[in-house]
Amino acid sequence: HGSSRNTSVEMLDLIECRNYLITTDGTRHGHPHKRTLARILNAHSDNIIYFNYENVLKGILLTSEVTSYQSRLQWLNREIQI
Repeated sequence: HGSSRNTSVEMLDLIECRNYLITTDGTRHGHPHKRTLARILNAHSDNIIYFNYENVLKGILLTSEVTSYQSRLQWLNREIQI
């Protein structure tokens, strides 16, 4: 969901992962937090964040930020299957 209280730079340093999934529509609790997105993107230059709602970044990131990171911010256009 992208809470800033449930992520840290130290935690991300321990994780060997390049793909992150944030599942929220952004209507409750202000998730995802911009700080969390920044931490994930800054943890490694190849990290990609996937979202299940395309409009979730509206009001969180500036248009210029979305443009700068557009290759690393992806939206799923299908149902998530495990």
